[in-house]
Amino acid sequence: MLFSKIFTLTALAASYTLAEEVFLSNCHRGSQARSAMFYYPGTYDGTIPPNNNQCFLSSYNDGPIHWEGTKRSCKFPTGVTFTSNLIATAHEQSYNTLVGTGDNGKPWDCYRDNDVALFTLPDGGTCFTIYRCFPV
Repeated sequence: MLFSKIFTLTALAASYTLAEEVFLSNCHRGSQARSAMFYYPGTYDGTIPPNNNQCFLSSYNDGPIHWEGTKRSCKFPTGVTFTSNLIATAHEQSYNTLVGTGDNGKPWDCYRDNDVALFTLPDGGTCFTIYRCFPV
């Protein structure tokens, strides 16, 4: 009986797959800001993703980009390009509202997030989640 329960729990754990996520973020350091995409192969866990899962679209000198109303693409060090395509009024939408799509060879849906701090980078920039994308 105990073996049966352990086997069932093990089978359930093995069949559970964590969702992929891409965060569309703005990182602030003092009065400077830049934009980035952060890829998590599983659920966000509060840590900074490895360098190959970070893709910066602008520098602190350039300032943040406008995510809304246009396609934005970034090629990660892994060679994968992620493209977001958000509606022009995406930032005006309420939390967890579908505001656009994404693509990296497969379709994604992107949602308005709540502008909370994800983490602080080694350079002192704190990155905030503006939008969050999940594979469809």
